[in-house]
Amino acid sequence: MEIRVIRSRRRTLTLRVGFDLVPEVRAPRSTSQKRIDAFVAENASWIERRRSAVRSARDAHASVFDGKAVLYRGETIPVADKSLRDLARELRALAERELPARLNESADARRPNRIRITAAKTRWGSCGANGTISLNRLLVCLPIALQEYVIVHELSHLAVFDHSPRFWAEVERRVPDYRARRNALRSYDWLLNVYETRCPH
Repeated sequence: MEIRVIRSRRRTLTLRVGFDLVPEVRAPRSTSQKRIDAFVAENASWIERRRSAVRSARDAHASVFDGKAVLYRGETIPVADKSLRDLARELRALAERELPARLNESADARRPNRIRITAAKTRWGSCGANGTISLNRLLVCLPIALQEYVIVHELSHLAVFDHSPRFWAEVERRVPDYRARRNALRSYDWLLNVYETRCPH
């Protein structure tokens, strides 16, 4: 099985399976091939589960993969005479209009210093140490409940910057069923690749 390896200045090993079904390992530059091979072997069953899930997603959303439809708030909407790049541009416009408003509705006393809409290829959102919250434009494709989970997750980092039990308690205070929403979000990971890999700008 082909494995894609990307080395960078990161500190940990991570694994993902994109829409092309090729497992991708992101590793620190100093990581040996032996350690990477062992990491892949340790996660072999997870890889197969993810490949199966992505195949199912591709079958269920074939029109989205083919550029004949777009997901918006979890619903499949047919489109005509649109290139993938045009669709990505329109999704960004929707995201810039909708996501900051939704984040501000969910914010409490702690508010971000800045809100950015990004075209990240591996993350739905992030929160910087400077108080900037970044949200992936493809969030608008997801059901509202999953959009809210991502937004609350990032807002919670303004109170607790790590992923400690205290952080998850903060998330749970805001979204009591966050575990179910987090699991549901994983079923949309393939979407990050549909526009970002094919039309990155």
